[in-house]
Amino acid sequence: MNLNLTRVDYVHVGTTSRGSLRIVKGKDEKPQKKKKSLLTTFSAAEKVVVGAQNGSLLCFERKKNETAVVFKTPQGPEISVVRLGGALGAVQDRIFAVQEKRIVGYSKKGKNFLTLETNFSENIHSMFVYGVDLFLSARNVFMHLHDTVESATYRCNDTINDCLCLQVTEGGWVGRGITPVLACDDKTLKILSGSEVAFELLLGDSPNVLHLFMNDGGFNKQMVLYGTKNGRLGLAELTETNPRVLWEIPTKSSGGVSAIHCYPITSSDYPDVIIGKEDGMIEIYGVDMQNFASFKQSYECNESITGLQCGRVGSENFDEIVVCSYTGWVFALTTEPIVVKTPQPAPSEAGKNVPQPPMEIKVHQLRTEVEELEAKLKEEKAKYEKATQKSGVAMRIPRFSINDQFLLDKENACYSLSIELIIPIDIVIVQSDVLLDLMDVEKSSAVLSKTVPHDGSGNAVLALIRCGENVTRLEIRLRSSEGTYGTIRVYVCPKTQPKMCQR
Repeated sequence: MNLNLTRVDYVHVGTTSRGSLRIVKGKDEKPQKKKKSLLTTFSAAEKVVVGAQNGSLLCFERKKNETAVVFKTPQGPEISVVRLGGALGAVQDRIFAVQEKRIVGYSKKGKNFLTLETNFSENIHSMFVYGVDLFLSARNVFMHLHDTVESATYRCNDTINDCLCLQVTEGGWVGRGITPVLACDDKTLKILSGSEVAFELLLGDSPNVLHLFMNDGGFNKQMVLYGTKNGRLGLAELTETNPRVLWEIPTKSSGGVSAIHCYPITSSDYPDVIIGKEDGMIEIYGVDMQNFASFKQSYECNESITGLQCGRVGSENFDEIVVCSYTGWVFALTTEPIVVKTPQPAPSEAGKNVPQPPMEIKVHQLRTEVEELEAKLKEEKAKYEKATQKSGVAMRIPRFSINDQFLLDKENACYSLSIELIIPIDIVIVQSDVLLDLMDVEKSSAVLSKTVPHDGSGNAVLALIRCGENVTRLEIRLRSSEGTYGTIRVYVCPKTQPKMCQR
């Protein structure tokens, strides 16, 4: 069955990194009347935690269709990862966040209980919490901390994209103790034993993100879902004697998988697999008795997905997919039917209908607030123009953050360059000293214009790409002649005043 998903915006927090959103479950979990699967428990008091690149950690909940802030930390070093932890077998309501090389911990009410300075030389970009154990990874270094004390360290020859730990419970990895798993850029999953690699599992593509199957490793606690940089989804069974890839399937687009979660969103007998991708696609896959996944439906939000979790935040009776985008929007794709209620006019004493006073007052307040903001914006623009026109005053052009990736697209036999800003893109200029074939991209409204370079200028390609309204993400596909090499320069101009450009 296809779900009717409706987007509901919750809050905007600024730019975010991958893995920066989590849902905190409440303590009073109750089973649903109709048992759907092993993951049918929910809480009516679920909260959302999201960390931004400005260093602020925000925890909020929904009350009467309004966003209520539970706590918010001051700005500081960039938050790259947010994870939940707690005692094994209990509710995971402890919040752990990575700020560059430091680990901070907060309770669900915002009380700081941990500040741990690590000895990493690079910023930490991946973390997994299991009881009193912390698993951290930077670009090439993995570290295991037991009760904040270093227990094991491993240096990888390739880039580490993600890490997790298999659960140590009855029926899985009994007697082996802690078993970390690393997703590496050399198309392998590395399973560690202490500071050594126990074995490697070769995959068909570079894994980008890891997630425990069914959120706990499946029936034997040894299954791991992985998403690749070229948009493939796979399931690996990491037994001690016969580790293997059970299946690996292509998804509906070539965008890298950035988030995975398991939840019975479609009310099936088994939890579904929901994935978020870097090209803005959110896809739902059903799982059968043989643990094989099949596509059900998708949703496109046109923004890179950095975090994705499922639960019941807005309503205790309807499931929803809570999503965080790179630009900082936290929104829900809810299964709750959205009915627009038209307010009924209240009858007057003379029998004539008159508008309800509360609605009139609310509309008047909103109009007044908009007018005040417009006047304030106009005043600030006038001040800025007056200051820049004075002689001897240096004008400072602020830099803006660019989220870009340059990857090889195997399916289309080309290179894919994705550019994303937190503000709308106006134009993008492509300059190259080698011949390039700029290809069309489906679902793109951008207009491409090419200019013939002058002889002796050293340019082989000069192209201008003009974007439409409110476009914050642009994908450029290009193909070069085999055996040629050179330099490609891309200049991005956002829709701002004054006009500025950044390479």
